[in-house]
Amino acid sequence: IVPTIEGLRPYVNLDNAASTPTFLPIWDTYCKVLKQPGENSQEIINEVRKICSNFLNAPLEKYEIIFTSNTTEAINLVALSLTRSLREKDEPVIINTVLEHHSNDLPFRYIPNSTLIRIAIDDEGFIDLNELESTLKEYNIDHKQGNKRVKIVAVSGMSNVLGTYTDLRSISRITHQNNAHLLVDGAQIVAHHQIDINDLDIDYFAFSGHKNYAPFGSGALIAKKRHLKFEGNELDEIFSSGEENVLGIATMGKALFLLKKIGMEIVEEYEKDLTRRTIKRLNEIKDVEVFGVTDLNSTKFNNRGSIVSFSLKKVPHNIAAKELAEYGGIGIRSGCFCAHILIQQILKIQKIRSLGAQMTSIIIPEKTRMLLPGLLRVSFGIENDKTDVETLLKTIETVMKKPRSQINKLLAQTYNGTFSVPKTKTEEK
Repeated sequence: IVPTIEGLRPYVNLDNAASTPTFLPIWDTYCKVLKQPGENSQEIINEVRKICSNFLNAPLEKYEIIFTSNTTEAINLVALSLTRSLREKDEPVIINTVLEHHSNDLPFRYIPNSTLIRIAIDDEGFIDLNELESTLKEYNIDHKQGNKRVKIVAVSGMSNVLGTYTDLRSISRITHQNNAHLLVDGAQIVAHHQIDINDLDIDYFAFSGHKNYAPFGSGALIAKKRHLKFEGNELDEIFSSGEENVLGIATMGKALFLLKKIGMEIVEEYEKDLTRRTIKRLNEIKDVEVFGVTDLNSTKFNNRGSIVSFSLKKVPHNIAAKELAEYGGIGIRSGCFCAHILIQQILKIQKIRSLGAQMTSIIIPEKTRMLLPGLLRVSFGIENDKTDVETLLKTIETVMKKPRSQINKLLAQTYNGTFSVPKTKTEEK
């Protein structure tokens, strides 16, 4: 229950891409594990390792499953492993894409003597596979770049902005044909779309519990055996460090068990219906712009998950997000979603404007943080229903009817937020 301008209302969580809620069976698991003696911890951890293996089809005889605090830590372990494996004359190259969340970009910037290449995408969020293949061939087959070799191709399983499913099967085939390893950032995809790690021949797969109906603080790295280049003692420490959070591991296992019981095909179709309804109605509202695949009759829509990013052409994104909470008790996300490079592309932000924003954010961050270009993002989970969609759409229409100053209209037309967000009437109360 949350306060709104019309009084207390049930909270409508449409921010599942940031964190999913959890459910009573998962809370019950937490309470039961809390009462378990310490000597039972390893048995619980081993059982959850089997659940992860089964849910994602990562056979334990072929894959290591290392528990971490989240996706970011898991990807950092892969980056650290690559650093450990380098020889003196190695010049490693990492390929990722314009789609990536910072977590699948920043760790690779700090590998010694390395090069990071970002493959292009179209405005619907689909990766240019021809560019990926030609780049890999140039470095790893034709050796046109001296000692530089692509070691890892790191891609998101699903865009956290556009909801696009990445063509993992094609990317895996291209990557392995050109002698590189494939890392998949699975943070967004695990709770919404069936993933078969073994069938897709994925080398490294990272995900977080808190995006899969478990609490914060749990996640996992699934890696092919002998791919991680750590010394024995160091690898043992990595395993044991991740296993300290028995409560987080147990609840993550319970969440995956419940998703498996429901059936991922059912989950995906249910959420796709909510997504389809939302995009259809948003397309019909004047002065609303939806990003990604918007043609509901296109075959590409089958490769779109339960994330919808959009803008209101007369309301700055940060004002709109706050007013959706104020009038409808709705929680969504606004801004760049830790995917600034992608946002700059799909909003057609000129390089000079982007550079200016970066400079001012360093000099006066408190004044410019909210002014940056951004979007509104709605993301569905299995707890949402058609009533939530209707509440969202009705509240968007309410927000759009409010009179706006000329400066706010101008900021909205250029996708900017405002310098500050005034207190709402509910906050003042």
